[in-house]
Amino acid sequence: MDQGAPDLHPSTGTDGSARNFYGYPRTRFRFCLPVQVLPAGRKAVLAQSFAKRAASYEEKRDIVPRFAARTRATYLQMVRTFRAFQAGYRRALDAWRAGVRDVVFPHGTYWMVVHHHAPVKPPLAA
Repeated sequence: MDQGAPDLHPSTGTDGSARNFYGYPRTRFRFCLPVQVLPAGRKAVLAQSFAKRAASYEEKRDIVPRFAARTRATYLQMVRTFRAFQAGYRRALDAWRAGVRDVVFPHGTYWMVVHHHAPVKPPLAA
């Protein structure tokens, strides 16, 4: 082994700075944060108290979106599809509870199929 060569980890650049696989500086949320933030290592995680609460900057009880779409038309189509599923499931479940066992549930139903072997409609064509 050459004694004159610096012992650099493969993930470091020639100047010793941390680099990722593609050679860019290793930063977390590289496009969002102006400063370099690295994830905590094993020692740092184990040094934390298990009883201490996290101090978070995130809002609590904020709205969690059900869908994410680039265009409004796509979003509205997803909402219509989901509402149609909910309405079909509710009708089928009400009939099932009334004793009708040959009712067909909408495609995507899991619990009733796995636990009660209820029939399900085929998937919609794309």
